[in-house]
Amino acid sequence: LLIFVGYASYVVSEALELSGITALLVAGICQRYYTFYSLSFEAQHASHHVLTLLAAKSEQFIFLYLGINIFLISGDDGLLVSSSARREWGTELIAFSTFIVALVTISRLIMVIAMCTLANIGRKRRKLTYGDMTLMWWAGLRGAMAFALAKDLGNQVIVSLTMSVVLWTTFVQGCSTGLLVRKLDLVRADRKHGP
Repeated sequence: LLIFVGYASYVVSEALELSGITALLVAGICQRYYTFYSLSFEAQHASHHVLTLLAAKSEQFIFLYLGINIFLISGDDGLLVSSSARREWGTELIAFSTFIVALVTISRLIMVIAMCTLANIGRKRRKLTYGDMTLMWWAGLRGAMAFALAKDLGNQVIVSLTMSVVLWTTFVQGCSTGLLVRKLDLVRADRKHGP
């Protein structure tokens, strides 16, 4: 029933030409607060594990799809063609994608610091440190959802720029996050078991 309600919200929103991803998000939030607690303990436990498995497999599929799209995309005639033939990665697009990656990274830095500073204003204890803020900035979202949304637009330049950001955040920032955690000494005994 939980999966059916989520899928039904997606189908209805797509039929109305609205965002299916947003509908799934809202359905998940509503189900978490209203439906989940109506289930028995065993059903809560089982649904948690099933949904965790589905989420992991969906994320793996999106990144597999992203990896395939780096080299192959569908041509106008339905045949798979080389991405270089389709996207035409020239000097201008490479320079612009570098600018976009830098802009997204700097924008995320500014927003994380601003939002965490606002969050700290209302806190009396457990304030976010600059190390916490640095980790939130550097280890932020990987952009799989942004890639899926860009594919819906059908504009190859936007898809290419989004792919540049996703590749940067996945390979450069994602691979260096463990090093950053160690350098900032964010793994402490009081934080091992969550908040």
